[in-house]
Amino acid sequence: MRLVFGDEVIFEWREQTQTAVFGDSEFRVKRTDWLRHFSGTLDQLPLHWDQEIPVRACWFEHISAYLAPERIHLLYYMPYISLCDYLGTDRRISGILVSDLFKQCCI
Repeated sequence: MRLVFGDEVIFEWREQTQTAVFGDSEFRVKRTDWLRHFSGTLDQLPLHWDQEIPVRACWFEHISAYLAPERIHLLYYMPYISLCDYLGTDRRISGILVSDLFKQCCI
């Protein structure tokens, strides 16, 4: 799974090592749902291309059912919200609007 724009790789999941690479950062991955939804080819440069990609290590962890409901909600939605904001909701990934991807996953 990876997200690319032209020759630029925005992120890449390496199945062999169970890691995700975002720029110079590498994360151990146990949760891949949001990576899968944002994989493909981006039709335009990300809206905030001049900024660092907003990722947190906790987004790659399994979400425990023992957490408070508010914490579960936050951990589930934050990767989607942050990437939508970073990419721009008017961009398309493999022909699908980023805003539509968000709706499919989160609403």
